[in-house]
Amino acid sequence: MYKVISSVLLHLLFVVFATTATAQNIDWLVNVDDSVTPAPAGGLIDIPVNVTNNGFDDAGPTTIDIVVPASTTFESFSGTILNCTPLPAPGGTTVTCDVPALASSASADLLFGIRTTVAGSPAKTATVPLVNADGDADINTVNNTQSKNLT
Repeated sequence: MYKVISSVLLHLLFVVFATTATAQNIDWLVNVDDSVTPAPAGGLIDIPVNVTNNGFDDAGPTTIDIVVPASTTFESFSGTILNCTPLPAPGGTTVTCDVPALASSASADLLFGIRTTVAGSPAKTATVPLVNADGDADINTVNNTQSKNLT
């Protein structure tokens, strides 16, 4: 009888340990390139945005929110970050783009194209959420948002 009970308990312990989820060690780093050349009124500016997984574990897909600067219109995007919506979007609108799953130390890039209505380079803000679509929480939320004034 003790053999049966110990076998059942051992099996239950195995099942509990096998199905317990472990916390993921992911850390999204957002970088908005500030070396963009100012554009004349009506000019197109491509803003490089990069998201890197600085964590030790692979990260599932997530999103990035980019606030379209005042006096501009979001018109285009390209890169490994995809599905930016809405398109087009006037200044003040938050555009959401899909960031693919990233292995540890991997990056995804985006060229975020905006058309200016006034001369210069507007301020930009990009943010990755604290938890991705898979429910993985970021271990270092300090680097999830970056704002740049590119004048």
